[in-house]
Amino acid sequence: QINIDGCFAYVGYVPNSELVSHLVELNGDNYIIVDENKQTSCKGIYAVGDVTDTKVYQLITAASDAVIAVNSIWKYSSK
Repeated sequence: QINIDGCFAYVGYVPNSELVSHLVELNGDNYIIVDENKQTSCKGIYAVGDVTDTKVYQLITAASDAVIAVNSIWKYSSK
């Protein structure tokens, strides 16, 4: 028995980047590398969430990343 006020369980995972592994640059752990606009190494392909090489893996950061990507995609498609 452990007396605690809260617990955050982390089970880990393997990023599911195989679908685009031949299109975009991955890091050594198979996370998709993106820039600050969430664009990958392949122009016009964006990635967000836990499949990207990010500092924090949480739902709220993935949602924030998605907003950034949508804005970037809109700007890209408006050119």
